[in-house]
Amino acid sequence: MENVKQPDDPRAALVQRLTFMHDLLRWINERWQAKAVIAQRYQALMLLPKKWGFGRYALWVGILTAGMAFIGTIVFRAIGRAELEEQGRSSLVNMQPLTVAILAFPVALFLALGVVLLWNKVLLPKQGTRVQRINGQRKAHNETVWSEEHQVDAQLKQAGQNLAQHIGNSFPQAYLHEDAIVFCIHVVRNHRANDVTSALNLYETELHRQRVENTQAAQLAEAQRARKLQAVGNVMNAAATGAAIGAVRSEGRANRAASAANAARVTEQLKKPRTVHVKKRGGLW
Repeated sequence: MENVKQPDDPRAALVQRLTFMHDLLRWINERWQAKAVIAQRYQALMLLPKKWGFGRYALWVGILTAGMAFIGTIVFRAIGRAELEEQGRSSLVNMQPLTVAILAFPVALFLALGVVLLWNKVLLPKQGTRVQRINGQRKAHNETVWSEEHQVDAQLKQAGQNLAQHIGNSFPQAYLHEDAIVFCIHVVRNHRANDVTSALNLYETELHRQRVENTQAAQLAEAQRARKLQAVGNVMNAAATGAAIGAVRSEGRANRAASAANAARVTEQLKKPRTVHVKKRGGLW
């Protein structure tokens, strides 16, 4: 990107310089995004398989010994049960896995050796050839990707040189982003600022105003949340109070009903006729 001839009007020249800076920064950002997309296309190389040594041999010995001990125990005990049914006795019924493992251990040594030799002599070369072929394809692909990334790096380097050449120290590095530059272009075009310093001061003022508004909005939201919580609490308290009052009223009604029932029983008793026996003493009542 190349700069154009500056106009005679200082304000127009400042707007043009800021616009050039904005376009250059936006183009740099696009190049960085393109580089990130290109970097995602790299393909990782596969690791070449290694030969199996004593550790892998011992592992296979253990696996084969345990496997043969498990299967052999089942087989021997099945044979022993069959002999027990036919002959009435058998020494294989109580065959223990440890005994079978001891018998299978020498066989496992030879089988494990065969597995290791099969991998090292037959399977490993085939697997290594396959991995090398895939890695060769991936290297060729990565070279193409690296070439594209190298082109983007060259473009970014040239853009950095243009930025240093045309901007230099005339614009603070802390404000070299799209938002600040767009704001400066706006205020200079609208005659609210005549130079970069005044434009950036207005930008800082606007940022401060936005921070205050955001703080006030957060405080308002918190106050609204507190009011909602208080309203819910009031409703719950009112419901609890109403339930308590209802319980008291129900208890009062039950007490009044019990008192009325007792009074009715007493009245009924009083209405019934009673016989009074008077004991006579001497000649007097």
